[in-house]
Amino acid sequence: MTGYAKHGERHHGRGESGGSLLLLLDLRFPSQFSGKQLKDSLMKKIFSRIIPMAIIAIFTTTPSTSHAEKFMITYEQLDIYNTVSAEDGYITKELHDEFWSMMPKEEMNDPEKRKIIISSLETTLLLRERLQKELWNSIKASMAKKKVVQTPDYKQVQSAFLASVTDPAAKRDMEQRMAFNDAMIKAAATGMPIETPKGPISITPGLLAKALPGLDASLVRTQLLVSPDWSPPMLKIPYPGAHVAITSIIPFRTRQNVDIGSADHLATSVILENTVSEDRTLTVSYTNEGQPMKNPEAMTAQILTSVSEENGFSLLAPISKERWRGLHSAKGIFKITSHDTTSFMSLRLVDLPHHTGYMYLTAESGLSTDDASQMLKSLEESLQFID
Repeated sequence: MTGYAKHGERHHGRGESGGSLLLLLDLRFPSQFSGKQLKDSLMKKIFSRIIPMAIIAIFTTTPSTSHAEKFMITYEQLDIYNTVSAEDGYITKELHDEFWSMMPKEEMNDPEKRKIIISSLETTLLLRERLQKELWNSIKASMAKKKVVQTPDYKQVQSAFLASVTDPAAKRDMEQRMAFNDAMIKAAATGMPIETPKGPISITPGLLAKALPGLDASLVRTQLLVSPDWSPPMLKIPYPGAHVAITSIIPFRTRQNVDIGSADHLATSVILENTVSEDRTLTVSYTNEGQPMKNPEAMTAQILTSVSEENGFSLLAPISKERWRGLHSAKGIFKITSHDTTSFMSLRLVDLPHHTGYMYLTAESGLSTDDASQMLKSLEESLQFID
């Protein structure tokens, strides 16, 4: 049985390290400072994104502002940003409103100072996410063409960083970091290792596969965070590899892998994931077995039973066999106990004969079975089959 993303990799909550794609290092923000102090502080700090076996260090900065203009940046806000921009991060209205509630009211009520705060966040947090995305897009293109390729947006974002810096020492440091990013792109093109403080590393397809999936979602979440007004648009996003389009405010992370069913049979899986909140997750997993399922009415239920047994899930009610959108499917509700935590999973398995495979629709909640069931219902309503 293949295609199911086994349980066990839970989302890191606020205050934890957040996994493989984000760690804020060496940040010492004063609780209150002037525009000049903000610039001097931020320009000399590094936001470092930790990739397995690689470190990409990116400077951030803000435009000059008057010494008299002050606003509050707190450790709590950085903690929220860490949560929002992590690879498996999330954002909610409550988290967004908490972030903005920490801004000084007097400055937020002043139109000019409000603009300065928003601009500063865009020039630091949002620009950083854009550079990260374009860096890896450039690495991907360079690896494919075996020559250095820098996307137009990569060059534009680099220029925006450099243009916003006036302090000579900070500019030199930023140029060094930009040079390191350029060296990573060259390493991807040539296949030659790059030297880092932790020794030489190679920019491999495996490293690229780990870095890319969460970048679009991180950028969208950060865009929502740095806007003082919570008004996220609903996006209908196609995922051709999984044969679905999903309507949501945040793109799903996409992972592709090959499951080995037997020595002579390979089944390809595409897994879409979305962390809704700290203890709520949605997953859509399509598996192409290369041949239609035999006796799908019985097999869908049997596969769900195997999933629960292999992962140690507790089945809370008999698995139901039912038609869903005219397709054979089976549905179950499970209790999951892991590392002294308990969560509930509502899971539907759907036979997709026209795509010689099947699909899992999964909603996991740390709150209740009712919440997991409602999440699955919402996911089903937001999903449309394509091609």
